[in-house]
Amino acid sequence: MKRNLRVFFFLLGLGIFAFFVHQTGWDNIWPTVSSLGWKAPLCLLPYLSVFVFDCLAWKISFGKHGTPGVRWWTLFKIRWAGEAVNYVLPTAYVGGEAIKVYLLHKRGIDPKVSAAASIVSKSSQTLAMVIFIAIGAVLSLNYIPPDTGARQGMLVVTILAFLAVGALFWMQKHGLFTSLLRFLRFFRIRVKKLEEQEEHLRHMDELTLKFYLEERRAFVETTLVFLVGWFADVLEIWFVCWLFGLDLAFTQAFAIEAFISVAKAVGMFSPGSIGVQEGGIVFLFKLFELSAPVGVAYALIRRVRELLYGVVGWLLIYQEEGEVKGITAKAKEEAKALD
Repeated sequence: MKRNLRVFFFLLGLGIFAFFVHQTGWDNIWPTVSSLGWKAPLCLLPYLSVFVFDCLAWKISFGKHGTPGVRWWTLFKIRWAGEAVNYVLPTAYVGGEAIKVYLLHKRGIDPKVSAAASIVSKSSQTLAMVIFIAIGAVLSLNYIPPDTGARQGMLVVTILAFLAVGALFWMQKHGLFTSLLRFLRFFRIRVKKLEEQEEHLRHMDELTLKFYLEERRAFVETTLVFLVGWFADVLEIWFVCWLFGLDLAFTQAFAIEAFISVAKAVGMFSPGSIGVQEGGIVFLFKLFELSAPVGVAYALIRRVRELLYGVVGWLLIYQEEGEVKGITAKAKEEAKALD
């Protein structure tokens, strides 16, 4: 069933993107892409700032334990490697997060400490993302034509986003996964995999709650730095559009990036949100009445950037291990520290 769902979203996303490409016309798209010329590599630079802020937030999430003996540059490379694995294998705690635990353990960091930091950082990053989307939803109302169905939809999304922020803050205190399980059981909804992992999920909640109560300042700092990372993500779309000669207001770029995050979340069943992300980007450019050729060009550039950053991450793993094969198997051994 899960595989069928992934195939469905993959084909749906590709279909939507192909439709927009056909509608826009390759004759209009290619001149836009080729107009960058020697400036094309510059499109890869803004996203590096996102990696820096996310790594800083991750470091803060270790709280009072810290990462003694591990230099910043080493920590940065480990996170980059882990995110590359997460991109290919969207199975967080047996994929990229376990890679981080494994590589830090090699440097003397207690697996239970780094596992707890992974859980806390993911929780904080999710909270920061929802806040980011809520702000983006508000900003979008300034750019969507009035008296349209899209504007009404954005109003609904704005309300839901702020409700989600409040719900997440409440769930931080009462246990994110525990609250989710209670909610599902209240409506008599059974999710077998969640129920099988109930003990593990409760443990994750305990770790997050302990960090939230005992190191609240660090929790707030982690969330705020992740939020700054989401803000930095806006620089990419704003900068690339500027290179294309499209004068995009930063607040407009912010709103578009916020809903690209929503598109990626919807397409999480497709590896790397392939197709869904591209279709979502072009749809948003049309919704905001921006150049469709620039929208398609940006969608392609963003995908190339993700692939290149992913390749660098896997090269870092190869540099660390001398091989790529079997790295996830080794990491799964460390994943036991998450139980």
